Amino acid sequence: MLKSLLNGNFSPPWLLASSITVWFTAFRGLKLLLTTKVTPFYGVHLLCAAAVSYICIWNLYHTPSHGKTYRKLHKVLGQMSIGLCAVSFLTGFITGWYENYHGINGFLIGITAGGLGQLYAISMMWKAAKSGNIEAHKRTAHAVFYQGCFIPALMRLPSVFGYDFPWIWNLLSFPMALLIERWALSYYPNLPQKDTKIA
Repeated sequence: MLKSLLNGNFSPPWLLASSITVWFTAFRGLKLLLTTKVTPFYGVHLLCAAAVSYICIWNLYHTPSHGKTYRKLHKVLGQMSIGLCAVSFLTGFITGWYENYHGINGFLIGITAGGLGQLYAISMMWKAAKSGNIEAHKRTAHAVFYQGCFIPALMRLPSVFGYDFPWIWNLLSFPMALLIERWALSYYPNLPQKDTKIA
């Protein structure tokens, strides 16, 4: 059991992006729920965003080709992530543009564009899964994680060193995440174009 659990799609870019995303969601995001009084919408957003991130990390590591149990879990978690992603975006939008609104800025625009991109990517991921197009499913699943989950975490990385989201870092986070996504895809197994058992 332990051997099969550890025998996943490991790669340096997956580890890098997963580590930064877990740091952000657990030690920056979810920590707020325990140490700070947050608004209901913000609290729901933090929980859903963390859940989507962890599902993505797991589902990219263990895919249906790893066995019957992983296939079933991959499918159930993937379906859950669609609803969680929608709720995360809606509550995040309300938080950013209403509850904590302090004027339009690059960070707010960027994070909203990223959320919309994640919604689009996850809808395309589901469409690819239903049609059995495993290559498209693989690529859109990577987009959901690296663009929708990893970019927000990467944008906040300067706070570890005491910086308050410098605009140049926010701007550079997008191409950096895309390059890491391409790097991750290069490690991913070459899978058949069609698999009717994806979803």
